[in-house]
Order: sequence, then C-alpha cells, then structure tokens
Amino acid sequence: MQILINGSPKSATLYLAAAFEKLVPCRRMRIATRGLWSSQVDVEAADEFMQLPAGVAQQHIAPTEYNLRLLREFGLARFVLVVRDPRDVLVSWFHHLQREDIRGQHWHYALCLANDLLCRDWYGLSREAQMDALIDCSFRQFQDWISGWIRVTDNTDLQIRLLRFEDFVQDPHRTIEDLFAWFGQRRAISAAELPAVQGGAGIDRATHFRRGQVGSFRDELSAPQIARLDQLVEPALYTRLQWPLH
Repeated sequence: MQILINGSPKSATLYLAAAFEKLVPCRRMRIATRGLWSSQVDVEAADEFMQLPAGVAQQHIAPTEYNLRLLREFGLARFVLVVRDPRDVLVSWFHHLQREDIRGQHWHYALCLANDLLCRDWYGLSREAQMDALIDCSFRQFQDWISGWIRVTDNTDLQIRLLRFEDFVQDPHRTIEDLFAWFGQRRAISAAELPAVQGGAGIDRATHFRRGQVGSFRDELSAPQIARLDQLVEPALYTRLQWPLH
C-alpha cells in the first residue's frame, strides 16, 4: 500500500504521514522536490516508492499538468489533499521561519526566495515588517497553490480525498480512522497507536504542531494586517471550502 499525503504547508500533513507510518507500518520517503510551486515529482524516487511493500509520502506537490501526468503514470492517482485557511497557514509559516534550525539552513532561505515566499533580508526586519512582507508575498503563493489544487479536484479523474485542516483538528482520531478506511484498511484505531504531540511551548519538532488552532490569525495579526488579508482573499475559494471571508 502506497499512501500519498499532499497538502499546503502547515496543514498537519507531517502528523498524518507519521500516523500512517505507525499504523501500517511502512517506510516514509520523499517522492518530490522541496518547495511549493517548484515542487515536482522526482521520477526516480517515485519509482522506488512504488516498489515498496508499503510506503507513505508527505509532500507539497504543485498542481501542475506535469505532476498530474506523473502521478497517473506511477499509479498515484489516489491520494489525500489537505488544505488549510491560508491566513492561518501564513501565521504558522511565520513561526516556522523563526525556528533556529530553519534560520540556520541556507538552502531553506534560498528555496523560499526562489519560490517568492520571502523577501531578501527578511530576517533583518522587525516582527511587524516580517509579517507585512509575508502578506505581500507568501500569502498569495499559499492561496494560489490551494486554488490550483481545488480546480484540479473539481475537474479530474484522479481520486483525491479532500481534507480540510479545520475538520481534522475537530477530531484527529476519527479523521485518521476515516482516511485509513479510504485506503482500504478499515479497523478501529486506538489513541495509543497514534503519534503523540508534545506539550508545552514552542513547535513540536516531530509533528510541527504549535497551536493548531482554527482562526489563529485573528489574535496574532494586527487589525490593519487582517484588513489587508480581507482584500486579498478569493471569495469563491473561501466559500467553496467554508472558510469565513472576514
């Protein structure tokens, strides 16, 4: 069994992959390059992945025709797509970038610049200026990536299980049981079988969980910043995914 968890950044894809890795068990591996709009299926990795007895891949594969054709060719036309309100993604992304291990990786900074997810010298800005810069660049990239995948989901022969992060956090246990059944493994799952989420402050390094709270952008952004985001949201997308417009 090969399981692909594809999703927007900061949407619990890492936790879902870790859960499946414990439940099957299986090997976790990367089948696409890093990035967002630059993330492409790695044909050699995908070939190796499909030869495994069981495997799970957690990715942010871009919704391009090139990638869609490769997913079909490798028999990965059935997968989970996880999406999250881009405003909450933005806030979680901000905190992700502040991690010392992330700040210390030049390749991560270079990748973000190349994907227009950061402005140059972003780390030298004040907190407010950093967030303003992310609204100017990252927000549109996150929103467009989700919008692109929703267009694919609504007009494709691929079997895509759409999962909203907002539904996952309401009942993670039930969500994982449902996904496990969707992949043909219907059985009761105990809480002890699922990965633990570290408590306390900071970001859980195993799952990348911090708050995991729906609507967190409302108490972490300033009123002017929220107003700017209100002007950038795509009404049709937010209505489709039942995210509040304001």
